[in-house]
Amino acid sequence: MINKTYITLIVLVAFSLLLYGCNVLSATEKYLRAIRSTSNLKSFESTEAFKISFDLGKASAKDKKKLKDFKDISINKDLKYSNGNIVENVFFNTESITVDNTIYIFGKKSYLKSTLFNDKYIDLNKIYSDNDIDKNKKLNEDLMKIWANSVEKEIMEEEGSSIITTPDGDIKVKQVSLSLNNEKAKIILGDLANLIENNSNIKDIILKTFKEYNDEKSKVDENKINGWLDNLKDNFESNKKKFEINKLNLTAKYDKDNYIIEQNIKGTIILKNKGIVKVNFTYDKKYWNINKKIDIKIPKIKDSDLWISKR
Repeated sequence: MINKTYITLIVLVAFSLLLYGCNVLSATEKYLRAIRSTSNLKSFESTEAFKISFDLGKASAKDKKKLKDFKDISINKDLKYSNGNIVENVFFNTESITVDNTIYIFGKKSYLKSTLFNDKYIDLNKIYSDNDIDKNKKLNEDLMKIWANSVEKEIMEEEGSSIITTPDGDIKVKQVSLSLNNEKAKIILGDLANLIENNSNIKDIILKTFKEYNDEKSKVDENKINGWLDNLKDNFESNKKKFEINKLNLTAKYDKDNYIIEQNIKGTIILKNKGIVKVNFTYDKKYWNINKKIDIKIPKIKDSDLWISKR
């Protein structure tokens, strides 16, 4: 298993990355206004690219062995959204694992099609209740508050206007940027760890997913997962001195209607154990077809198309 320090950091970074604001407004206020506007879109298309790479040049022999199959991790997503209906393709890739998923949400029905299950459809409504969905919306709001509260204390740089090319054509955008040092970035991650640890919905979702899809031969049990989640903040605090966030940079571009068109986050984490492991990560997101009519094609799913759990 990968060291808990690495897992904790990857989870926290992924959560913080997978998140998303008159008088003469500051660059920070303009960014937060754009984030709020973009979170309430009625329809849009988007792409996301999340990449993590481990530099093992100065790592210990033990860490090199643990991470050799995970030196490069990429998650690529493309999404169509229209009034609550969603089609999202998610492609996950490492040196040893490749997974291709598609998520369909239409009305109150939701399905997952995955290469992990021979391209069969999984009826997510049988696993996650309407209450889970409501809790997840509340979780997204909480995550947004943490991000907004952290960013509003910082001074963002306004970097002027430019013309960028998008699937909608050439668009004039304004650009802002922010750099967080080691101390400030750790405060955000600590807040996220505290939220995750105290959010029963996250635990329920993870445990339900584990029970439904975990390989029967797996040596990881439910109690270990629960114990790890229950002590996430303590794990983070106890390992805080073992890593350093060398740099964390945010760049955002928004249009005249105050919608985010592009956002990029990149940084480097230095893990210090018996050797040094550098974790480089980037996150890029792009939006287009904002509040326009979007054609979402939902497949007709028959009972024979469904994956049946053997549990």
